[in-house]
Amino acid sequence: FSYSTKFPAGTLPTEIGAWTRPREFRVHNNAISGVLPTEIGLWSAIEEFRVFNNRLSGTLPTEMEALTSLSELILLNNAFSGAIPAIA
Repeated sequence: FSYSTKFPAGTLPTEIGAWTRPREFRVHNNAISGVLPTEIGLWSAIEEFRVFNNRLSGTLPTEMEALTSLSELILLNNAFSGAIPAIA
């Protein structure tokens, strides 16, 4: 799933957790706001997660610790707080 500068402004819906085994999630350079849904922890096969240059905030969900296939995580230029979950 990739949207650069074309994703609708607003929050990420919790329904994204129902997506079946996405390998990449790229929604950078958009106006996405709010927090990351905890449901992203269901994406066990995700390899790339890029949400940079948005308006996301809050803490990163601890459910991200389940993303064991993740090799690339880019979060910069958002307003996240707290620690990055331990992703093995």
